[in-house]
Amino acid sequence: MSQSFYNPFKELIFDDHFCFLSGVLTKENITVFPKWLMEHFKFGNERIEMMDKAKSYTYADLKLPCSPEVKKAFEQLDEKIQAAYKNGFDGM
Repeated sequence: MSQSFYNPFKELIFDDHFCFLSGVLTKENITVFPKWLMEHFKFGNERIEMMDKAKSYTYADLKLPCSPEVKKAFEQLDEKIQAAYKNGFDGM
């Protein structure tokens, strides 16, 4: 049995308290870009400016609300990606 993804457009709920993937109520966040990736390519402190220039963020500031289960799954996936990256072209 497959699980369906959360669709915030269905009920127009775009709250920071709901997991971006499962829709579960949560207080946890994950960074959009993994810390190791930002450190390796040195872009974590680079600024991103919104098109209307009203707000400015760094890449490290970008976070998504995430349930503990989804966070764990993303961390495991990130470990695999990092290990593959360390092995170069053949690893990827």
